[in-house]
Amino acid sequence: MLKIILSILAALGLPTFVGAQTAVDPDPNGVLLKPIPDKLIVLTFDDGPASHYTVVAPILKELGLGGTIYVCDFDSFKTRKDWYVTYRQMIEMDADGLEIGNHTLGHASGYDPIMAMEDQVLAHGGPLMTTLCWPIYAVNWDDCPKLSAHG
Repeated sequence: MLKIILSILAALGLPTFVGAQTAVDPDPNGVLLKPIPDKLIVLTFDDGPASHYTVVAPILKELGLGGTIYVCDFDSFKTRKDWYVTYRQMIEMDADGLEIGNHTLGHASGYDPIMAMEDQVLAHGGPLMTTLCWPIYAVNWDDCPKLSAHG
């Protein structure tokens, strides 16, 4: 299975990292709803380009794998539907078992852009986004208590 995933990542031109990790407490803050399985691989895809629907989703479906497509109202999101996934495609990928995650409105940091992206997707009939990928992986720790309270 690892060989297949590494082949997919290579075909998509994505970096791969394989190596040993030191043992850590999987839930130091007691927030997990269920235990994390051993040897779990999490596949995430950022920014919601159209290829997530046309290339990534069909490959994952064929292999019986899941993943998270993180979407944002980014650059030409509203005007170039040939560049970015549409709300209709988000709904379809969600129905096929892929998670649609929040990558914020305008690829911006802060609580308000996170909530605005959620509101926008929900207003178009999209799925409730329950995970967040911080833009440029820059975590805004001050927003964490508000996000936790929001659920």
